[in-house]
Amino acid sequence: MIHRIIYASSAKPGLTKKDIEDILDVCRRNNSTLNITGVLFFSDGEFVQVLEGRKSDIQDLFSKISKDNRHENIEILIDEDVDNRYFSQWAMAYAVMDENDFRSIGGSFDIRTISDFKTYLQRPDAYIGSIFSEIIDRILDQ
Repeated sequence: MIHRIIYASSAKPGLTKKDIEDILDVCRRNNSTLNITGVLFFSDGEFVQVLEGRKSDIQDLFSKISKDNRHENIEILIDEDVDNRYFSQWAMAYAVMDENDFRSIGGSFDIRTISDFKTYLQRPDAYIGSIFSEIIDRILDQ
């Protein structure tokens, strides 16, 4: 069984592109060792991250992430056991998304900003697999 956590947070003021690159380097290295996959989205100072893997590993990782002082206002959007991974080919994909990106993936989902994205993911009728497929096809595989 795979466990998935999707959470949102706000970057602390002063977070740089180099800081984000450092975060990605460490998490890709560590995630590969633990067979954790996922994606980190960044837009307008806000993060949404998807983590997938063994439940105990995901919970341990999320506990560490929650204590990281480079972000704040951490909110779990989804915390669930699932049958399949959405981002199996990435130890940690990364996508900086702007309004055009959200419009390209979110037109049929009424998503135009990262705030809309977070709201959509929490809807009980959300087609999460569909939105992630759009992201993989239009954003990550470029």
